Amino acid sequence: GLEIGGGFDERGRVLRIENSGNIRVSDSLIRGQVMNNDAWDDGGIGIGLRNADKVDIRNNRFREVKVAISAGSSRDIRVTGNSFAYIREGMNWVAVDGGVIRCNRFSHFQPNYAKKEHPDALQFWQNNDGSANNTLIEGNFFSLGGPRAVHGIFGGGTQSAEKDPKFRMRNTTIRDNIYYGSALHGISLGGAENTVVERNTVIGSDHTETLPAPVRSADGRDSAALVPKIRIVGTNSSGRIVGNIASSFTIPPELPIEAGNNLTAQVRGGKGVPLKKIFLNPPTGPNPPPEAFLVNPASAAGKAGQGARLVCGAELPPAP
Repeated sequence: GLEIGGGFDERGRVLRIENSGNIRVSDSLIRGQVMNNDAWDDGGIGIGLRNADKVDIRNNRFREVKVAISAGSSRDIRVTGNSFAYIREGMNWVAVDGGVIRCNRFSHFQPNYAKKEHPDALQFWQNNDGSANNTLIEGNFFSLGGPRAVHGIFGGGTQSAEKDPKFRMRNTTIRDNIYYGSALHGISLGGAENTVVERNTVIGSDHTETLPAPVRSADGRDSAALVPKIRIVGTNSSGRIVGNIASSFTIPPELPIEAGNNLTAQVRGGKGVPLKKIFLNPPTGPNPPPEAFLVNPASAAGKAGQGARLVCGAELPPAP
């Protein structure tokens, strides 16, 4: 029940949890310096975690920081039911073993493209302590449909299982998430073992559909657009990709990946199933309502069980 913000420490963190455990942060506002619905004049990391165990970040609002959460070299971290808006970067997840990212809502991202910022809602990688392992990402709503390309879930481990086995990304389940936006990496992993990607919906927004393709604005406020994908790449990546709906898929046939019952949705007038044949009320505009992503149960996709079903993140209210 707190409001925490207005400044940050020498390493840029508004709230620091370090060398600590058994902590819950709930029902609070974590914010930057200037509350004006513009993240460009704010800095800092909302919550910075390092060497932490059993931390529960639940039902909070993150507003107007450069990065919402940075978690590194930690264990058993749960991030559930939070709302992230008017930020430049979402969550950086580094060498976390045992994580749950569930039922969160991401919207109104405002990266500075002129500074070459590469925005992701969720980004995973490794450090000297290893990679991100044993992670559940479920029921999140990535509502990123404005004129800014923001990636959804992006990350992985080293490409060489033989040289650097501890730096592989292992045991990741990505289920029932919705991504609506115009960046390449809707759900994208490389160097990942035993990955399950099932019943997700990754759809290009109106910004993707703009023809001719938009270009980055001179002031860095708006970006170009690409067709979002679900993709698993990298030597010896393995797992299952089943029951998803996406504008595009990249699943190299030489990888030991089970792929099936996936549906390609039409984008930019190309091949694929039109959205009106998949959804009851197809999404349009920068911030479509959650119900726009409900698969029509009478459609072929509905009968096949394709697309996100448990979308608890969509129940959260939109950013004010």
